[in-house]
Amino acid sequence: MLAERQKRSNVGAVWCLVTLVIGLGSLYLSTVPRLDALWIPGVILVVSSGVLLYYALWQYSVAKGYSGLVALVLTAFGFLGLLVIFLLPDKHRTDDLAKREEKTAA
Repeated sequence: MLAERQKRSNVGAVWCLVTLVIGLGSLYLSTVPRLDALWIPGVILVVSSGVLLYYALWQYSVAKGYSGLVALVLTAFGFLGLLVIFLLPDKHRTDDLAKREEKTAA
């Protein structure tokens, strides 16, 4: 797995969680009569957390050797998609192992 992409994925996932929690809190606080205008930043933050989730899944899927389209499909499943991509085998590691076996066999 490519370490730089994995680091970017982790940063994206953390920011996704932060914006989701703040956005949901803002939406919850918008039910208070004097704070009813908080629904606007709440919606913006919740939508941006979805974009950050896609970014995190895209970085992680590319780091594992998969296409960015895999991340696009898995984004529909939310954090379950992050778990699925975490469980997928690393294509870079299998390629490295195959090359090592070829060298030792020759």
